[in-house]
Amino acid sequence: MPDRPAGPRMQRSRTQLMSAYAPGSYFTFEGGLAACRTVAVSVRRANIAPHIERLVRDRIEEISRSWLERAMSVRPGNDDRQVLPGMCLDGRLLDDAGQVRGDIGSVFELVVADRVGYVPDPLTLVCSQCGLVRWFRSAYELHQSLRALQTCRCRSDSSRFCDWQQLHVMFIHWSGGVEAAKPMRNQWYADRGTVAWPRPCTCGSQEFCLDRSSSQIGNWYFRCAACGIPNTDRWIQQDKATLEMLREQIHEGRLAETRMEATSYRASVVHYSQGDRILAFKDGSLLERLARNRVDDLRFFVADRLGMPAEEMDLDVIESTMQSYPEESQRLDTYLNRVRLAETLEDGEIKEEMLKAASDILEIWEEKGYLTPGVQLTPAIDQWIDRRHFLPSKYDSFRLLVEHQALVNETINAGPGPSGKRPFVPFENPDSDIEHTEFEGGIESYYNRLGISRMGLIRKFDLCYFTFGYSRMSASPALPNRHGMTMPVRLNLFSQVNVGDVQASPVYALTQGNEAIYVQLDERIVHEWLIRIQCEESSALSTDSVATTLLSNVFEFSQYLDNLPIRTEQRRPMVHLAVYSLLHTYAHHLIQTVTEFAGLDAGSLGEYIFPADLAFVVFRSGMTMDLGNISAMWRNNGRAFLDHLLSPISLDCGLGTLCTERGGACPDCLMIPEISCIAQNRLLSRSVLNGNGKPEEDGYNDWIEGYLSVAADRIAPGER
Repeated sequence: MPDRPAGPRMQRSRTQLMSAYAPGSYFTFEGGLAACRTVAVSVRRANIAPHIERLVRDRIEEISRSWLERAMSVRPGNDDRQVLPGMCLDGRLLDDAGQVRGDIGSVFELVVADRVGYVPDPLTLVCSQCGLVRWFRSAYELHQSLRALQTCRCRSDSSRFCDWQQLHVMFIHWSGGVEAAKPMRNQWYADRGTVAWPRPCTCGSQEFCLDRSSSQIGNWYFRCAACGIPNTDRWIQQDKATLEMLREQIHEGRLAETRMEATSYRASVVHYSQGDRILAFKDGSLLERLARNRVDDLRFFVADRLGMPAEEMDLDVIESTMQSYPEESQRLDTYLNRVRLAETLEDGEIKEEMLKAASDILEIWEEKGYLTPGVQLTPAIDQWIDRRHFLPSKYDSFRLLVEHQALVNETINAGPGPSGKRPFVPFENPDSDIEHTEFEGGIESYYNRLGISRMGLIRKFDLCYFTFGYSRMSASPALPNRHGMTMPVRLNLFSQVNVGDVQASPVYALTQGNEAIYVQLDERIVHEWLIRIQCEESSALSTDSVATTLLSNVFEFSQYLDNLPIRTEQRRPMVHLAVYSLLHTYAHHLIQTVTEFAGLDAGSLGEYIFPADLAFVVFRSGMTMDLGNISAMWRNNGRAFLDHLLSPISLDCGLGTLCTERGGACPDCLMIPEISCIAQNRLLSRSVLNGNGKPEEDGYNDWIEGYLSVAADRIAPGER
């Protein structure tokens, strides 16, 4: 029997264990009598499709690189307080040069989120009567000291025993460090490293009481239990990990960077789970075009999607290329014979049949990836395809173009499944599950007024959710206004655990399919709206489609949207930002309307945006415990739902005219919890829909016309 028995396990749902109870988080039992910290324990591998697992690993690498880049840049280049890579990322993510390691995928294992343990923490106890303090390094040490605690006499009344309570305050740091409150301080000594010990009082006593007479946690302090003199170390603590990284630089005025903050373990800043979600397609073949070694395939896809002609391949090039594949030698001879024979034929019908037979062979080679036909893309689109790997995945319009096509293939245009039900049900052509009879004159009149070309229910919108680490103090890489500077926030991985026969950092992954609403806007109305608001690329829109113009003029979003342009007198709005703002605002407007009729909280809904396709998806997240559903909402309140989308009141702000006239967004109107928003509640403005005011971001200098007004102008007066 082991000396130290294993700790208990959490009894929570998988979705809760991935988020609120992920390793490193703090929680209390009912009544708040005891606080505990969750810890990673041995788990089993998740049964995730290989192409989805590859996407998860790629996304973690992308998040890590973006986090490092942003955290390293929190101070200007001439600042002598240099940010070190270890202050930004967990050491397991870094190589010897301080960069994100090239084999980052080998660090992780995708696991099932069904086993998370917990231990009591923080381990500082204080007597509720006399304030006497005891602290412990582990739960095991606390267990060994229970007898001594139970027999400890209270200093305020020696006839009573101390009434011990867990101290709810601890010290946290943006590096991820956590320290229980105790009368000792971590310090760096060149000859001994980091040392922490309680300094005895001048009277020789090593026992301390906590003075909690102040209502402010920051003003609490330790005092000697014998003579009552305040502890010279005061109520402060220094982060051990940061001390060990800065070392001798501590004496160069960087001590403030190590200073931890006193916080209740109940505060939200104590733990932010880090992860993301990706579309989980059953067939990953289309997404393979996004690989770095298949740039030509992506070019061909984009050209085909935009209707740009493919260049005819030279016969000599085809022959020399296919000679590299010996297994195709017989088919190559057949192809060459057919092409050359067709050149000698005079009968047009027979010649056409011969060329068609040769073309069939060419298509086989293209499908196998042996040949990639050339395409005539615009130079701007060509350049963006070459550097698209600098774009964050969720804002990469080329990736989203491919993902949307995969969604169309698997869901939107797919036929009925084995159950006989369609995966996508247009609202204008419902089935028995969402059938309604309350639309007079057809639902198309609503589509026209909303500027929508296609709208319907997705029965199963598959997403893979994953979490792989956490941060403290901030959910993003930078924490401003701390001791007169911006601090880099560290992204920490979960502790390594046994996964099968290997030790690895766990990535808790879960694939879920939930109901969603798919919306695609009318390109003709979007095109006219962009011209009316006088976008910078209005001249290009006179000849090109919205998708072509957008992909030729991509705005390079940063991962954390900290590079968005602000309003200036010299600029006009950009097509990419205007389209994204329109789709993003429309998605939030739809989310708020769903919450009105479906009994779902805004935090239980999510969004996915496809800019070049002028489409978005609002989905119900299975990560929450809400009982409502979207199909029932439409079946019972379909007409009221669309009426609310068009209602002027729904497009106004409940806080008054200030927010409305500025054309912005606030928590009372368009904003939703940031954990649900794909763009951190940025690029939102009711102005793009109702025309009141002007958006704060991008180059809007005058009030603009709303998208719904443009849609209304295209409708005959008698149909409005």
